[in-house]
Amino acid sequence: MNSVNNAKNRLRKVIRQFFHQVGSGQLDPNREIAGQVLLGEVAFDPFHWLVCQPFQEKVYWRARDKKLTFAGAGNALQVRANSGEQVPGAFARISRILQHSTAELRFFGGIRFDSSVPPDRPWQDFPVLSFLLPRFMVITSGEKSKLVGNFILEPGGSPEGVKEAVLADLEKLELNPLPEFRPPTVLVRSKNVPDLSEWEQTIRHLRSYFHSNQLEKLVLAKKSVYTSESEVDPLNLFHRLKALNDRAFYFYFQPEPGRAFLGATPERLFRREGTDIFSEALAGTRPRGDSSRTDEQLEQELLKNEKEIAEHRKVSRHVAQVFERLCLKTEILQKEQVVKQTNVQHIFSSFRGKLKPGVGDWQILQALHPTPAVGGVPGKFARELIAELEPFDRGWYAAPIGWLGNRAAEFAVAIRSTLITANTVTLFAGAGIMPDSDPLAEWKETERKMLHFTKLLEKFIAV
Repeated sequence: MNSVNNAKNRLRKVIRQFFHQVGSGQLDPNREIAGQVLLGEVAFDPFHWLVCQPFQEKVYWRARDKKLTFAGAGNALQVRANSGEQVPGAFARISRILQHSTAELRFFGGIRFDSSVPPDRPWQDFPVLSFLLPRFMVITSGEKSKLVGNFILEPGGSPEGVKEAVLADLEKLELNPLPEFRPPTVLVRSKNVPDLSEWEQTIRHLRSYFHSNQLEKLVLAKKSVYTSESEVDPLNLFHRLKALNDRAFYFYFQPEPGRAFLGATPERLFRREGTDIFSEALAGTRPRGDSSRTDEQLEQELLKNEKEIAEHRKVSRHVAQVFERLCLKTEILQKEQVVKQTNVQHIFSSFRGKLKPGVGDWQILQALHPTPAVGGVPGKFARELIAELEPFDRGWYAAPIGWLGNRAAEFAVAIRSTLITANTVTLFAGAGIMPDSDPLAEWKETERKMLHFTKLLEKFIAV
């Protein structure tokens, strides 16, 4: 772009042209009309741009292969569901908007781990379902970045009113990003929920279900809560997390300043490209070694461990069975290989399928979530036990998060994640409990999975 003024003038012209089409009857006034305008190519970093925007809502998504990055600010449309019964209708609304749009729109958001359980107070800004179409977005593909604007005219709405709202947002848009982060605050680790004794007691309680063959596996989670005397800057923490540059989906969802759910998850739930679908099993864990030799030994130990292999195969069997129901044909792309993160390594298998006619993203998500990697086997009973035994609300932790588009969609499983609310940082991690699980070993596994964040936080934690 030649200048900020030229860019904004261009957007003003396109906005006015779009709403002229609405007023002249060229677009159907009886349905939600979605529009997108290309401002042009940009040279700035999408995250730096996001930090500088004055808008309340912010989202960020970077694909695991690092080929595609989205940063969005502002609110063109937010679709929400406050109960499980409202979720299918919310998906249907998004689908209709995408189906009738000629632009490559994307809605970003997520769904609670268990939509039948109402949110606890820490999750009050993250309802059962929430998907945002940002007002403005920077989209980076490969080496190129572009800036776009999105707008929605609802049935019976005033084109003039929407136009004025878009133009008002345009005036606030920052196109010379020079990011500044608030200084880190001193944090105090206040508690683990559950604590170690409660964790051990819960696992002992589960043994009766294992012995009676009611349960094959249950994923138990814990949270670690840190507090500060002043407000924590979630963008600062996410900036530090991104610097790790791990093999992960990096995500950031901010409903309002000072509140955000963010993380770097290695686990894809599914990706859809037209009628092609991709999913994977990621289960079975060992730490990374402090040398290449030790790391290799731990990898071989992981692949030969009966408990870890059995845990992984429960997940891969679940994905394979879902694909058999939803797809015309399926294939295994990778089988029981090891993928390595900064602090842990996992057993990994991947799948591809061709969807049957009429199968949409909501049907896929319903069938896959929760996988045994974050829920358990059998699935329904495992979810009931999680709601009964875990002493906190998972919210969006271990839930499907991602984006919906008209030609593609991608969802990850929100592990390796944290919730920031004002002066509180809450970390989450889980471990797969099997009949022969050692409670202390599983507790230590959750600690290793939190290392992504605890290493970033340790210099700010009061001893």
